[in-house]
Amino acid sequence: MYTVQFKQHRELWQQLLDTGDARIVFVSKTDWFLGSHCDAAELAAADTFHGKNWLGKSLMKLRQELQVLVQ
Repeated sequence: MYTVQFKQHRELWQQLLDTGDARIVFVSKTDWFLGSHCDAAELAAADTFHGKNWLGKSLMKLRQELQVLVQ
């Protein structure tokens, strides 16, 4: 889903690669599926969080695919 956007917009590709191996979390007080149900301060202090974080997990998976392409 995101692959096309990232391939068309090289600056997005580079921004995602620049995150290195950092955990990517979409913080949302209202969306438990796409994000995590906490604020940024809670997230920084926690090893785990509530919510599915589907968006963050998808971006981390895409980042892995892009890292393989640039090697």
